[in-house]
Amino acid sequence: AATDLEHGRVQGFQGGALYSHGVGGTPVVVRGAIRARWHREGSENGPFGYPVADETQLPGGEAVQRFEHGQIIWPGRRDTAALLDSEGPDTPVPDRD
Repeated sequence: AATDLEHGRVQGFQGGALYSHGVGGTPVVVRGAIRARWHREGSENGPFGYPVADETQLPGGEAVQRFEHGQIIWPGRRDTAALLDSEGPDTPVPDRD
């Protein structure tokens, strides 16, 4: 069963979760290293807010996912890069890990 959040809903699955923002929001998948990094930043209550698009695979094997206030990039290895829009375009955020 889905869990109601303050401003949306989440449904967990093995290997990821579906998040929707607002009433009737389109569900967005968050998974893997990007999800782990987003959780370390506070998930939907952190500076990135809710996910707004599914993860996009890039030509070099990397992946990027857009959130309300920025993006998290997985460069194809363990580390991730997180960039906030709210402090200016592409402001890097140090990992809490």
